[in-house]
Amino acid sequence: LSGRLKDPSIHDRVQRSLDFLTGCKFLDNGLFTVRYDFLNGGWDQGDPVSCGQAMYNFAKAIETARKSNEYDTSKWEKFLRKACDGVSDRILAKEWNPKSTAEGFYIAPLAIASDLFRDKRYKQAAEKAAGEFASRHLEMDGCYWGGTLDATCEDKEGSWAAFQGFLECYERFHDKKYLVWAKHAMDVCLSYVV
Repeated sequence: LSGRLKDPSIHDRVQRSLDFLTGCKFLDNGLFTVRYDFLNGGWDQGDPVSCGQAMYNFAKAIETARKSNEYDTSKWEKFLRKACDGVSDRILAKEWNPKSTAEGFYIAPLAIASDLFRDKRYKQAAEKAAGEFASRHLEMDGCYWGGTLDATCEDKEGSWAAFQGFLECYERFHDKKYLVWAKHAMDVCLSYVV
């Protein structure tokens, strides 16, 4: 936007903002802290929805920045790889059994990262997670849920996580089943729009 807004300071703000965010603390299974207390200078709280959404934004920022060659993405890439490594370990474990569709927010960033870093494990994790949520929800035996404050009933956030993930899998892996799954998830998501 720096050209459109005629504000040359935007470039520096973007670089410093994303560099700063890479300084958060990692927890277990790819989770990381997402809340910064500027008064005390500390990081806390991390959940699959927030972490998955942050990973997605980092992945898209890296992808966009690589096209322009105007940013140093080394810290961003190191951060995203660390998150994807932890999340992939979790998802690819035999005992992985997500409680809700909240972990569906990992699908899209893993799919993008599999492309960005040419990493087959990220692709495997994205496909396993996509398959898990499709098997749970396409027949509507169970509803997409997980992500809102109550997180005890079906909600649009769970179906949005699935939609975004399925669509990104289609765009990256070119398998039409993901497009069918994405349509289903968006139909559910739109059912909440009045």
